[in-house]
Amino acid sequence: MNRNTNKLKRIYSRNSDIESPAKRQFRNENEKRRRDLSTQLTTNLRDILLVTKPSDTNEENTKLDKGSVLRQTVTFLQKHQQNLTNEIQLIISDLQNHSPSLLNSSLEFSWKPPCDITSIDEWLQLAIESMQCFFLVIKFDLNLHKIVHVSKNIHSYFGYSQDELINHSLFDFILPSNHDQLLAYLLNNHQVLQTCDISWKRAVDNDYEQCTLIGAYRTINENEEYFMSIVKINTLDRMLRMNADYPIEEFITYLNIQGKFVYVDSKARQILGYNPFDLIGRTYFDFVHPDDLAVIVRAYKLWKENGNEKSEPYRFLTKDDQWILLQTSSQAHINAWTGKVESYICTTYIIEWY
Repeated sequence: MNRNTNKLKRIYSRNSDIESPAKRQFRNENEKRRRDLSTQLTTNLRDILLVTKPSDTNEENTKLDKGSVLRQTVTFLQKHQQNLTNEIQLIISDLQNHSPSLLNSSLEFSWKPPCDITSIDEWLQLAIESMQCFFLVIKFDLNLHKIVHVSKNIHSYFGYSQDELINHSLFDFILPSNHDQLLAYLLNNHQVLQTCDISWKRAVDNDYEQCTLIGAYRTINENEEYFMSIVKINTLDRMLRMNADYPIEEFITYLNIQGKFVYVDSKARQILGYNPFDLIGRTYFDFVHPDDLAVIVRAYKLWKENGNEKSEPYRFLTKDDQWILLQTSSQAHINAWTGKVESYICTTYIIEWY
């Protein structure tokens, strides 16, 4: 391929000011999915709270708008605020007294399954594992940020036992290039839930898992601050990646429904030249040849409709500014709770080097 032609095409592919019809169409589809999800969540909220139309509504077919649902939700929360506050105070008191039995008896929220089905500890563990997460508690310290608690299921994700983590600094297990970002996040001392994307080192090798830290600071015993958090694993089908021995002619990636990378196989570095962290958070469209964008849009439609399809060949820009012809086979990952596609597990094959 002519070098000058390559240069012109690369400049065009990186020009964010020009939006192709394929990108615009894909963006519109994403907007529609967001609207549909918003409508679904509002409907669920209405059903949970048994929200009804105002008594002065005459038309039988009048739909209850989102604003009405949210207003009645606020009214419900204000009405029950005192009861919720009392229950939360009981929980805090029990935690300070280190009394698990009293904690179980005080948690009587209406959304919790009946006590004869499962205990509080079992229910929390099942809920957190179903979301591919684990609990993490850090004691606030300007120099250390020591781990004081981590749930047992971290072993299934990273291969560590609880003893290997407790009383160690969180930074010992985080990718060095993430340290500044993580430190700024922890020093913010926020009292409301905030997120931070990090990469956690696995015990079995030198590779990292992409994770999202979600938490906030809480004060216990009046003068001791702890960071209470949940760590969500962003790689979705880990056993597929960890147990299979893929040849160098292919690699694995995960894309969310917006087409952004959420995981990149380490083998992709040998093929594409990119470090996985060069790609995480960027869209696939940023690297596909402008003339081949329609191929990816068609592939996304097939993946969404059929759950498992192979794309047509397309050109992908490597880190050394060369085009490589690839073909991708994808398996849709379905959210078990909503029944909707949450992400795509992609196996990409090399067709030809240019």
